[in-house]
Amino acid sequence: MRHRSLHVQELRSHIRLLVGLACVVAALGAFTVFGTNGVARLAELRECKRVLTDRAFRLLQENEDLREQITRFHQDDHHLESLARSQLGLVRDREIVYQFSDAGGADGAPASPPSSPAPGLGLR
Repeated sequence: MRHRSLHVQELRSHIRLLVGLACVVAALGAFTVFGTNGVARLAELRECKRVLTDRAFRLLQENEDLREQITRFHQDDHHLESLARSQLGLVRDREIVYQFSDAGGADGAPASPPSSPAPGLGLR
């Protein structure tokens, strides 16, 4: 009988040890998943990396487009002139610019013509 009670005590001791180890493993697992450097943080960092990679790719494409545009400015005078005309409103010497409005004045009368033509700014 004494032998049996000693065996039961050893068994209980082993069970306590196993339960303690299981608690430690569970705590470490929870810390790994939910801790400051856990799996949640890893997922957050992966998403951040994806966003930054996409942005870097878009910026590289934009840089390449700008390089091509600069090359065209240096090599294509017609392209440069068309941009100067469309975006800056520049005209050649002795060129007269006529401006038309779509609608008449407030009373329905035709809009008055400009007082003087735009001065020539001399493009190549």
